[in-house]
Amino acid sequence: MNHIVLLYQSALFIIGIIDFVLPSSATSSISRRLSAQFERSISLELPTRRISLRTLYRSSNSLSLGRLWLDTGSLEAILVKRLGPPWTFTVATSITRPPASGSQLKLSMSRQTENNSLALCYTTTGSIAGCQYLYAVSENLRLGSDLYYTGAENSGGLSLGARWLLMKQDQPIPSAIPISEASGALPEEPVVTSPLIHKPRMAPMVATFLMNPLMGHLQMTLTSPIRRAVTASIRYDVNVHSFDADLAAGLVYAPEKYQQLRLRASWRHGIAMGIGGKLGGVNVRVGLASGPIWSKPTGIESVPTLIPSLGSPSIGFEVSLEH
Repeated sequence: MNHIVLLYQSALFIIGIIDFVLPSSATSSISRRLSAQFERSISLELPTRRISLRTLYRSSNSLSLGRLWLDTGSLEAILVKRLGPPWTFTVATSITRPPASGSQLKLSMSRQTENNSLALCYTTTGSIAGCQYLYAVSENLRLGSDLYYTGAENSGGLSLGARWLLMKQDQPIPSAIPISEASGALPEEPVVTSPLIHKPRMAPMVATFLMNPLMGHLQMTLTSPIRRAVTASIRYDVNVHSFDADLAAGLVYAPEKYQQLRLRASWRHGIAMGIGGKLGGVNVRVGLASGPIWSKPTGIESVPTLIPSLGSPSIGFEVSLEH
């Protein structure tokens, strides 16, 4: 299990500034909205020739999504149900055809109020059960913890985290900030409940710190808007036991809903660029990625080079039509 607020990130389908997903192949899809709540789509991936059917249904208090891969017979599904004002129940499953053993099931129950968030979750992968809690110490400081137990390894773990909102002097303090900003995800405009507080022009700068004392892992992230449509984030990961570290930075330029430019540079994951736009009635996404910039030496005589080694480049594009 990852660190704090893992459940909330997966449930909200947040794509971060640094950890964004790029198309890895040539993908084309056609989707049709049958009603305001019901939508269907079919997609084809090349050169693997994978075909999938997707069905989406959403209402005022629930969301269900299912995808069937016709070539492998595997099924993916997720159900999110709001049981009441503070409670939300989530079920996610992935079923593969035998003899593959990749089937898994994830269950979670979360309770979120204005000052705190509590989540209980379980996944069959590794038989992991966990409890996650986030508390609002003040209007701009959040503290949280993630406690979990792994049945496969008969061991447990603990993660601690903090999130600090750095507000400008002329910027009002929002009443609620999306929890996804804890890992460098793209900040959205805060939700303001008081009619006396106007919405800020830009989201606040967010600084986070995550720590796993048992594994010796530390993570520091700083996310800040540069201009109205430009947001940047920088993240540093280090393990104090193995001294394995990674420095990553990301930038997002999104002037419109369907127009986005994403850039990422990471020692461990290399350089990546994603471009998205709308040509007529067709949504187009193009992704370009490289191999790691720097790799850890494997022997005594191995010396890391200062010249980037951008091996194993990949390119992909995605075309989707909605009607």
